[in-house]
Amino acid sequence: MIYIIVVFSSWILSLSGKLNSSIRIQRVFALVLMLFLCFGYMTGSDWRSYERTYEMNDMKYIIFSSTIEPGFYIYSLPFKYLNIEFWPFFIATKVILFVLIFMFIKKNFNVNIYSFWMLFLPFIGFFLFIDNPMRNFIAIVIFLLSFKYLINKSFFVYLGFALLAISFHFTAIIMFPVYYFANRRFKSKNIIIAFFIFSVIFSDQELIISLISYGFSAFPFIGAKVQSYFFGDIDLFGSIYSFGLLFRVILFLTIIFYRNLIESRLNHGKVVFNLAVIYMFFFRFGLTISVLSRFSMYFSLFYILAIVSVIWFIENKFRAYFSLFLLALALAISLPYLSNNKYVPYSNYLEYGVFKDYPSFDFRDQYNSRK
Repeated sequence: MIYIIVVFSSWILSLSGKLNSSIRIQRVFALVLMLFLCFGYMTGSDWRSYERTYEMNDMKYIIFSSTIEPGFYIYSLPFKYLNIEFWPFFIATKVILFVLIFMFIKKNFNVNIYSFWMLFLPFIGFFLFIDNPMRNFIAIVIFLLSFKYLINKSFFVYLGFALLAISFHFTAIIMFPVYYFANRRFKSKNIIIAFFIFSVIFSDQELIISLISYGFSAFPFIGAKVQSYFFGDIDLFGSIYSFGLLFRVILFLTIIFYRNLIESRLNHGKVVFNLAVIYMFFFRFGLTISVLSRFSMYFSLFYILAIVSVIWFIENKFRAYFSLFLLALALAISLPYLSNNKYVPYSNYLEYGVFKDYPSFDFRDQYNSRK
């Protein structure tokens, strides 16, 4: 499967320190990865609604649609007025997001870039780029762009980024409480105790829904939006416990064990550690109510950064085996969803631009389900 090849290629490249320091190799890697991730064509599911919305989008639609998330529609409007078709617009947006993520890692963190992509892709990268919940994805990248202001405690600039992200996807509201927690330091013992207490208490789905409904009862308009996410989602309830949870909990405890090294050796290690902790809490909540996993996506990159830093704390002679072990487990968890018809067969926009005519919407809509 092509997804396995991409991930294993990242692992092979990660084994060489010289390759990690070679700017030329990194650029070639980034280009090939970008062509694969950003030019996916008939894979995914959300592109259908985005394509229809793009075709009908105009100022009148934005004004009268009564959405509290107008960011994506405003962003796409100049492309529409320039008569740029949907797929060039959509692909260009993914390319921009890819470049921003790649540069964010390179600029801010002293980690092996190939090790990062090796784990990022099976954990969440394939979902973001191939299945591609675009509005949510843009909001996540806006959060990454606010990172500098988060660590520097520049509240009003950070607030501006938060409001911009919310205009694309309401789940970015999580950026508000994160500002309070990101720069604080909590005892490791208290984090572990809190996580296992929350895991037990919040295994009750009805309790979580009641608490969320009560929490937003004073804000009827926002509360209605929140309820639309929870009660309008056909996949509302998660599986509560899973092998994926066990794997992540083991890694979570490993991150806590190496906390001092992460905080001292990784750039911005204290904030990365805290955001990795927040990821685990929301991932656990997402197993009880699956829509809550949308919140965990904002912090998944930092969880992966913490894991990647741990890889490089391992002795040289064991590092390759440890990273391969992590990769194998990550693939074992991700293969069930990578094998469904949102991901296979993989098709690429360039293939049709060069060798074939672009197919109709109906053909594209049914393509993966027919295979």
